[in-house]
Amino acid sequence: MHTARAERGVGAPSGRIAGARDWVVRRIEESIVEQRTLWSLRGMTAAAFFYPHDLTESSAADTRTELLAQARRRHGWWLVANLAGAAVTAVLVLLPGPNVIGYYFVFRVIAHYLSWSGARQALVRTAWRGQPEPALTELATLARVPSDARADRVAAIAEGLHLPRLVEFFDRVAAADG
Repeated sequence: MHTARAERGVGAPSGRIAGARDWVVRRIEESIVEQRTLWSLRGMTAAAFFYPHDLTESSAADTRTELLAQARRRHGWWLVANLAGAAVTAVLVLLPGPNVIGYYFVFRVIAHYLSWSGARQALVRTAWRGQPEPALTELATLARVPSDARADRVAAIAEGLHLPRLVEFFDRVAAADG
């Protein structure tokens, strides 16, 4: 099984520092995945979303809309904050050498703009088609099962849904919730 804990290897340090490191790595990874998803939505005019079949489409659509609205607000706020940072560090251009701090803020402005733009597109212009997926309902029940006992079933669901990284994602999310 491929998890952050397994990547550290047998005998790797454990405790608060290792736990904090794992938490930071998970947050960075989740942030990258979220931003890549939002970036890909920038050009979408139609998209499908899948939801557990024990939810109504209306309930799932409300959750999707709420998550996209939160992402738009969060990335909009960070866009403004990083624009201010870029403006403040613009004075560093007068100093010899590269303006690394300024480049950092410019990079963040671009990343948050693309994320904000994708969330806005998904909320305002994208026509969504919902589809219930029983496998997602099963995954919810498997989250409460020990990792070793659920591994084969999660792998089979991943294969059936054509999601090659689902096993790693599921183990990481289930471990974070547990």
